Amino acid sequence: MFPKCQDVNNPDPMNPNCDGATAPSVTTRVMKNEVQGGDLIITIGAGSNSGVKKGWTATMLRGESDTPLPGGDVTIVRIDKGYTIGKVQLTADQVKVNYRVKLSPPPK
Repeated sequence: MFPKCQDVNNPDPMNPNCDGATAPSVTTRVMKNEVQGGDLIITIGAGSNSGVKKGWTATMLRGESDTPLPGGDVTIVRIDKGYTIGKVQLTADQVKVNYRVKLSPPPK
């Protein structure tokens, strides 16, 4: 009998309980935003320490809900330990009101 998959971010290929295991999504908030050229660059309050990795996607959420914000797709630019840098096609005012972000692992 095999134990539960201990680390879904680094699954053990010898453990069948890790087959198809995915990391949970992370919902956090925008810590800061800054206009650069025609883009709005956002700093998201979760990074690799929260399990975020290359290949993950990010979506802005509407207000306090878990509903994706129309036009709120985030292009992830960089993932650091404590935060993620992303680019959005929203205004700073839109991000101020809709400051929650859902980071999701790639589908298996």
